[in-house]
Amino acid sequence: MTSRPGLPISVRLYPGETAASYWARLCAANAIGEKDLWLALRREDRTLPIRVTPRSALRKIEVLGGLPDGALLRESGGRACGHGGATRQVECPSCRMIPVAVALCRRCAGGDQITVARMHGPVCVRHRRWHGNGRDTPLSGRHKHLLAQRLLNGTLALRGVPYRSPEVDAAAELTQLRSLEGGCATDPLGDEILQFPWRIALTARLTDDRLANVLMSPGLGGYALAMLFDRVVTAHSVGRRAVEDVFDGLRIQGRELWIGKSAVTMQGGCVLTPAAMRMLPRVKAIRAHLAEPPRGTDVQVAMRTLPCRVIPLPGETPAGFLARLAVANSLDLIALTHYLERTVGANSSRSTNARFTSATEAIGALHPGHFAEQRARFLLFRRCHHVGWMLRRCGTCDIVDRARSACSVCSDRSPTEVFSRGGGFCVRHRRWHFLGEDEFLPSASACHRAEQAMSGILWRRGVTMHTGEYGLAVRLILDSWQEQTDARWFRTSRLYPPTVDLLVTLTHPDVALSLTALAESESQQVEGLIGLVVGTGGGSRTAELEATAATVVAVHRAAMYSAVRMPKSSGATVSKARFEKGIAEASYREKAVLLRHVTRSGRRADVVERAVRAAPASRVVSRRIVPGWADNAPWVRQGTGRCSATSKIGGVIRDQVGQGDAEHLGESQESSQRRVSRVAGA
Repeated sequence: MTSRPGLPISVRLYPGETAASYWARLCAANAIGEKDLWLALRREDRTLPIRVTPRSALRKIEVLGGLPDGALLRESGGRACGHGGATRQVECPSCRMIPVAVALCRRCAGGDQITVARMHGPVCVRHRRWHGNGRDTPLSGRHKHLLAQRLLNGTLALRGVPYRSPEVDAAAELTQLRSLEGGCATDPLGDEILQFPWRIALTARLTDDRLANVLMSPGLGGYALAMLFDRVVTAHSVGRRAVEDVFDGLRIQGRELWIGKSAVTMQGGCVLTPAAMRMLPRVKAIRAHLAEPPRGTDVQVAMRTLPCRVIPLPGETPAGFLARLAVANSLDLIALTHYLERTVGANSSRSTNARFTSATEAIGALHPGHFAEQRARFLLFRRCHHVGWMLRRCGTCDIVDRARSACSVCSDRSPTEVFSRGGGFCVRHRRWHFLGEDEFLPSASACHRAEQAMSGILWRRGVTMHTGEYGLAVRLILDSWQEQTDARWFRTSRLYPPTVDLLVTLTHPDVALSLTALAESESQQVEGLIGLVVGTGGGSRTAELEATAATVVAVHRAAMYSAVRMPKSSGATVSKARFEKGIAEASYREKAVLLRHVTRSGRRADVVERAVRAAPASRVVSRRIVPGWADNAPWVRQGTGRCSATSKIGGVIRDQVGQGDAEHLGESQESSQRRVSRVAGA
């Protein structure tokens, strides 16, 4: 580890940029000769070679440029490889982690000369320019080139085939040998730009799994290979349907190779076409470029690590990490997802699918079990029967918060989602990021304190921005600000500090009990709630606030009655359910978000007797309260007539709410409305 400080002027590192390119730009920005700076590094470390070799001092270059550890690309090592006569893995573009470096588009690089190690080819789809082999020319009106580049960025990149690879060279050689006959309608071979669409499309055909399975057969002779390649190239010149007909009928049956509807012997001679005769001396070398060793069944063995890596955020979802990984490697997210599902045999891309998650970890160079560790790290505090209805984090329930958008600076300007503890404010970069907003807050001391409370005391109480309490506090604060005319008061970033301050008070067990106890006067509870809202948010007493406060108190009183009178089972008449279990079930039925923070029943009170439905099994009650369970609370519908911005029941995490819970949602909402009306009328 070097102690040398960084250079005065740092330059931006482009995704996938090579160490030599970044070294040259860093020296040019600081007006230092590359040889002079290299000699200065050699004075500190004599193990460095005399020749300027940036890839041998990656960590030192990262320190000089102010980059994080591991930002520059690393080689995969020097293991043996048998592809195309290569002696080491780093010499083979088919299996090395870093593909052959290509020049970046001048418009993408802002006029600089930048080389990157990416899986894409010489066409910039964004600016429609050719930037390969030292040429930078526009491609106006050449739609086929853009389609070929998208194919190279998508399907071929997922197969590990960059533009400078033996597979593309094999396609070019087959095209040359076939076109000498004059029967293949291709562009002139002297211009690489004109040949590009044909070569890429043929490469996609030659790397098809159905053809690879046949090429791996050790008993396939030279004559059979020549006829096979000739039929594939000829069908490719006809169209896609012709190629599919050839591949669908491609099989080895006994000692014969069936190509479509015709068969040739696997060993020995046969009648060859003129094109196949020209291919015969080169067919085994071409097969060495195309055929790969059979893949194992293990996920870690089968997946290929993508060249450009991203650093995962704490609590980042597998879907968000995969999206950022696709952007960094210039891949299509949908194509990458479908490729992983097909490769590992996963039927979905949910975060609970172990095979898909393992595949995401493999292509992103993460250690096995990374997402499982992050999920266990950020389990929610909640009450369930596994921990005796105490406020704990339960690994059996395995419940995490609903994913929310992450800070754009933390994620390198790539949208992603996290479920880590905290709210919608990034303390490090002072940015507000919630519900699609992402803005810098110059004076953010209030949001800073609110974020500390959200990730501290409220997190330990089991309160997040999606568990219902935050939506209730926002509704109360907004109702107290109805007399405000300035629209800036109603920004979500402006609402955040007073809302969190009100949450800290309302979720205290003693305060929650005072607002829900049946022995207290309902009018006094309403007045107390209004006083807390006005004092915390700096608003005023309004008609909307009075109506919402009355609804909230009525709902929680009805829920408290159900909790203390809830029978243990459907046939029980005397024995009651455990108080903590009754609190959890009654909170879910009435959408009483504050009741679940009550720890004791308080003084007894004489109220009108009414029937209470018995509590279901403990395992059913334990899985009811998950993020999003109170999105359609009574005060949300009665106070505004519609769901608030933070209330989106469709966003409830599917792997946390079962089908049985979804059936109870409508039933509990209707019953809560009836009970609120009955209690309010009494």
